[in-house]
Amino acid sequence: MKPSRTLADNLHWHEISALTSLALAAGSHAKDITHIQLYMPELAHLATMVGATGETTVRETVYFLVVTTLESLYALGAADDTRPEISELLQECCTPKTLQAFGLVRPNAARGYVDWDPTTEKTAMDMQENLAKVLIRVLEVTSGSCGESRLFARKVNGADLYRSQASSTSGARDG
Repeated sequence: MKPSRTLADNLHWHEISALTSLALAAGSHAKDITHIQLYMPELAHLATMVGATGETTVRETVYFLVVTTLESLYALGAADDTRPEISELLQECCTPKTLQAFGLVRPNAARGYVDWDPTTEKTAMDMQENLAKVLIRVLEVTSGSCGESRLFARKVNGADLYRSQASSTSGARDG
């Protein structure tokens, strides 16, 4: 099978978009902060891979995955010290720059979202970088502690740094 040029051109795109919608539906019913925090790295990974890709409904789904997760954390009573930061993130999600990072614009309040596609390669890279910055900030705020956010970052990056650090630490103790 020949690789597709873009994710939206992939043979399995319809399954990817359907599973993204399923993730939104399942995630909107979370009743436990720990349950939400447990899957934040996967949410960030999904948003990085699928965000700003495909038709408007998929872009909206990815955007609302992030927004509803933040709203759930806020509503379920996240730690008092993170509530203001979650509120700031929710406000940031409504800005044109963040919407563009998800491949969306909202021409006016009465109308829904429409696709926004970059016109140059540099703009596309900037858009992806802005999305990554927003998601990293979401991970930092929602992790609960600095140590947890480092573990989240490792999990999102797919690196098994924890194991390599643990083995180097145990080697130092043994020697």
